[in-house]
Amino acid sequence: MIIVNATLRQDDATASTRTAARLLRRKPQLVQQVWKEFVEKGSTTTKPQAPCDMSLRTRLPVTSDLAKIIQDFVRQRRQGRYRTVAKDVAHFLRSQNLLEFEIESQSSTQAAYRSTQRVLAKLGYKRGKKKRGLGLRMCEANAS
Repeated sequence: MIIVNATLRQDDATASTRTAARLLRRKPQLVQQVWKEFVEKGSTTTKPQAPCDMSLRTRLPVTSDLAKIIQDFVRQRRQGRYRTVAKDVAHFLRSQNLLEFEIESQSSTQAAYRSTQRVLAKLGYKRGKKKRGLGLRMCEANAS
């Protein structure tokens, strides 16, 4: 922002702040405020980093490797007659270092669960009713 503004001012462009704002798709007031701070202090302040739980990656890429890992995990649980829900899959993926989330942070944990539910839905897993509650079952297309 400063480089664009300085270049326009060096070239004696009229309305350099508005031109810089238009080029950078920022508000003219913001460009003017940053330039004023730079002229007064010789530097600018940067935006602080996001908190720890919001900077972690909670999105899962849907790849064939991930699908195979999840399929093996669900099959293994089904052989032991264990009910498998998205929460179980999320904690398994966390143990495999494929999904990062903070267990202590409720917002981070819930975001990871939602992300896992989206991936399971894309992979064809459906929520199925069992006698004792909801679990994951495979579509016929994924059974083979």
